[in-house]
Amino acid sequence: MQAYKTNSSNEEARVLLIEDDRTAQRMVHAMMDPNCRLSMAGSMAAGASLYKHVKPDIVLMDVQLPDGDGYSLLDWIIQEDPGAHVVMFTGDGNTDNIFKSIEMGAKGFMLKPFDPEKMNCFMKKWRKQKRV
Repeated sequence: MQAYKTNSSNEEARVLLIEDDRTAQRMVHAMMDPNCRLSMAGSMAAGASLYKHVKPDIVLMDVQLPDGDGYSLLDWIIQEDPGAHVVMFTGDGNTDNIFKSIEMGAKGFMLKPFDPEKMNCFMKKWRKQKRV
């Protein structure tokens, strides 16, 4: 479990990344908007703990985690916070993952490797919803 604060002076969004792959963590960190505070967890258990502590604005979560599937944690997050802005992702291009994530309450879905434009799109979507 690691937390990175990318810019302390103009913090806009608290982002929680739940991903066990260190390379993917570094990729997301490198793409992150400098006005975000990024916290990272490598398992469902650490993700749930950080969710309670950080109260993130946006959650980026892998479908496959070492201690279970991300859908279980997505279900818990949506129960705790029905308005949560969760974006699921996986390296598996199975379209069932996309449909299941959206049906369960995720606001979006990305495939690995991460596309900076798509990541930016989800950040813009969150900012737009925040203003409403």
